[in-house]
Amino acid sequence: MTQPFLQAKRPMRLRRRLLLIGLLPMALLALCLALALTATYAQLLNVQFRALTTVQAFRIGEAMVDTRTDTQLRHALQLAVTANPPAVRASLRRDSGELLTVDNGRPLLTDATHRVMVATPYGELTVTSDMRSFQARHATAWWLGVFLACGIALVFMLATCAFEALLIRPLVAIRDRLVRVLRGRPFTDPVRTHLAELDALDICVDEVIALRMHHDERMTEALHIRLRDIARGTRFTARFGDQFRQPLQALGLFIAGMQPGKDLHQRAALSQMRTNVVRMTELLDALMEMTRFDAGIVEPVPTDLIASDLFVRERDLCAAEARRLHVDMHWRGGRLALRGDSALLSDLLHRLVVNAMASAPQGRVLVAARRRGSGVRIEVRDNGMGIDLDQQQRVFEEFVRLPGHAGYGLGLTIARRIAEVVGGRIGVRSRPGAGSTFWFEVDGLHTRNRWRTESSRVRRAS
Repeated sequence: MTQPFLQAKRPMRLRRRLLLIGLLPMALLALCLALALTATYAQLLNVQFRALTTVQAFRIGEAMVDTRTDTQLRHALQLAVTANPPAVRASLRRDSGELLTVDNGRPLLTDATHRVMVATPYGELTVTSDMRSFQARHATAWWLGVFLACGIALVFMLATCAFEALLIRPLVAIRDRLVRVLRGRPFTDPVRTHLAELDALDICVDEVIALRMHHDERMTEALHIRLRDIARGTRFTARFGDQFRQPLQALGLFIAGMQPGKDLHQRAALSQMRTNVVRMTELLDALMEMTRFDAGIVEPVPTDLIASDLFVRERDLCAAEARRLHVDMHWRGGRLALRGDSALLSDLLHRLVVNAMASAPQGRVLVAARRRGSGVRIEVRDNGMGIDLDQQQRVFEEFVRLPGHAGYGLGLTIARRIAEVVGGRIGVRSRPGAGSTFWFEVDGLHTRNRWRTESSRVRRAS
C-alpha cells in the first residue's frame, strides 16, 4: 500500500519572518527589561520609604532624651514630628498606661499611613507617617514604565515600517518586474533603492529583460522563417501533387480505355496495371497528406460533438467494406460528449476501423467510447491474430506494415499525425492470438442532458 506524499509546507513570507525572528523577539525582550526595571525601581522606593520612616522614628525617640516634665516631653515630640516629614503623628504609651499624642496639624488619611513602633525609656513610641508622597512617586515610577513600553512599541512599529520601506517593498517591486518579464508582459522601470545588494539584484533583472528582448527578437525571426518555410512547403506540396497526379490520372484513363480482347495474358496484365495505378494513387495521396501534417498546414477547428456523430458517419463509410470482408461491426458508448475537430477525428477513426477490419476478416470489430478522467477514449477492438510486443512499438512508424495487411504502412502513421494535431493521444494494446485494441483519447465535455435532441442518432449508432 502506497503512502501519500507529504504536502510541502507553504513558505513563510519575508515580512512575517523578519517580524517573528528579528523585530518581535527584540521588542519583547525590551518590554521585559522595562517591566523588570520599573518593578525594581518601585521596590527600591518601597524599601527607601520604610527605611526613612524607621530612621525618623528613632530620631523622634532620641528627641525625648533629657526631658523631665510632661510639658517638655510634649514640646520635644512636637518639634521632632515637625522636623521629620513625612511623620505627622507621634504617640507615646507610658508604662503606666497613659497615652501622649502629638501631631503637626496636617490632615491625615487612614488608607495612606505607615506606622513604626519603637521602644524608648519613656514607653512605646508609635510614629505615623504620611504615605501620599511615596504613593505619588510610586505611581510616577509605574507611569514611566508605561511610557517606556509605549516608546518600545512605537520603535517596533517604526522599525517595521522601515523594514517595509527599505526591504520588503523594493523586493516586491523587483519580484513583480521579474514576473512580468517571465510572463511576457510589458516591462516596468528599474527599481533603484540606493542599497547595494538590492540594486545589484535589480540590475540582474535588467539583464534578464535584455536577454528576454533578444530572445523575443530571435523567436520572432525564427517564426517568420518558419512561416516562410511552411508557405514554401505548401506551394511545393501543391505543385508536387499536381505534377504527379495528372500523369497518374491520364494513365488511369488510358488503361480504362484499353480493350484486352480475349487473350488471358492481356487481361491479367491490364488488371495488374489498373491495380498498380490505384496503389500508386493511394500512395501519392498518403504521402501528400503526411506532408501536409508535417508542414503544419492542417489546423484543427474544435467543436462540441458526441461520439455518435463519429460513429454514424463511420458506419456508413465502412458498411460496404465490412460486408465484403464479412466483419461483424458493433458500436458502444455513443452518448459521450467530446470536443475536437469533427473532420480530423472522423478520418482518425476511419483509419483505425479500416485497420481493424483488415486484421480480422470474417471476424468481429467493436468500436466503443469510454470516459477516462476528464477525457473520452475511443477504442477499436478486433479479434484478429494480434501483434507481437516488439512490433507494437513500431506500428505507428512510416512504412511499417502489419502481417496480412495490404498497402504501404502509412495509415497508422497518418493516424498518429492526426492525434498529435488535435492534441490527443493514441496507442495500442495487443497479444498474439488475442486480437488488438487501438485507441485514441480527446478532451471530454462535462455536460448533462445536453444532447437529448440527438437521442435518435445515438440509438442508431449504438
